[in-house]
Amino acid sequence: MLIESVPEATVRWGWKLESVRETTSSGLELSFSNGETMSGFDLIVGADGAWSKTWAFLSPDTPHYSGLSGWTLSISNTKENAPGVYTSINRGSVFEYSDGKSLTAQQMGDGSINVSHYGPFPEDFTSQCGFDTENLEAAKQYILRELDKWASQLKSIVEAANEGAVWRNLYELPVGWMWPHKKSITLLGDAAHVMTPFAGIGVNTAFYDAMKLTKQIVAFVQAGGESRDLDSYIVRYKEALFEHAHRGQALTEGSKRDMLLTPGAPRTTIESWILRYMKEEVPVWAHSFLTWLVYAGLWVYKWFV
Repeated sequence: MLIESVPEATVRWGWKLESVRETTSSGLELSFSNGETMSGFDLIVGADGAWSKTWAFLSPDTPHYSGLSGWTLSISNTKENAPGVYTSINRGSVFEYSDGKSLTAQQMGDGSINVSHYGPFPEDFTSQCGFDTENLEAAKQYILRELDKWASQLKSIVEAANEGAVWRNLYELPVGWMWPHKKSITLLGDAAHVMTPFAGIGVNTAFYDAMKLTKQIVAFVQAGGESRDLDSYIVRYKEALFEHAHRGQALTEGSKRDMLLTPGAPRTTIESWILRYMKEEVPVWAHSFLTWLVYAGLWVYKWFV
């Protein structure tokens, strides 16, 4: 729907951005892998992901390794190929954490189930492990050894995987990082605040960015659209992005540590994890009572259940 709503020539398919540079004659210039260059823009919005070329123009800083890596596998046509898994996922998602490891399963629109396993690994694991991390059977066997003491119902999700074996190192920006402002250029989404997926808010945060940027551009046009005034609207967008993304980064970092990087997690950290999310939804005045309620309730659970 979005693609169909813009003129056909607006999207340049197959054009890969190589760099952004500033020239004395034409201002900011975009260089592409096909040899083409473009310039003359009132505003450049870098929405080009974690390793953004737009970002590289604005700052020498780069995302750092989060300490976590893992695999994404797939179960195709799950209803036919793995009916037990299909029933247990029930057109939804499953998130499991224990022993510093995670296993997630999510049903996709095409009937497949996306399966992910992440945990603490050295950044160069693929060169040290002694096997091809993108060989499906080798990856499954390694994951099953990692989950050896987990419930058989959970291990059956990995056993049913029949496609793909994509290894990913997860990278992130420091909580609260912000790029230096420069006129006529800004960032959006992962290019602005890449984070790990353990709070599940990365995509929604990017949508929020897009909404805020759109509102500022609309306000600029409605105010007369004088190009010399555009930068003040982009500054307001950046301030709104930072406030929202900072909270999201902090939530993600806390969730990551609660579930994967703290000894004994999640049993030792479940109170912290629950409160982290509940405090996002209730007013500050209720936080003290909420903290007491969660700790008391889980103390009873841990002793008697």
